[in-house]
Amino acid sequence: ASSQGALLQPSLPSIVSKGASSSTVDGGGGVNVRLGGPSGPLLFGEARYLRGLSINRTTTLVPISIGIRW
Repeated sequence: ASSQGALLQPSLPSIVSKGASSSTVDGGGGVNVRLGGPSGPLLFGEARYLRGLSINRTTTLVPISIGIRW
C-alpha cells in the first residue's frame, strides 16, 4: 500500500487574493548632445520613472544615467 503525504495549509491569511489588483506605470526619456563636431563623442542623459502599485504598498524607482559615448 502506498502512503501519500498531507497538504499543509497555513492558518494565517494569504498575501495573494483573487480580488486584488495591481498595475505599473513606466516612462522615460533622454537626450544626446554631440561634443566637438560630427565625429565627436556624445554626452547623454537618461531618466526613467517606474512605479509599481499593489494592494498593500507601492514602489517607486527613478534611475538616472549620465555619461559619454564615443
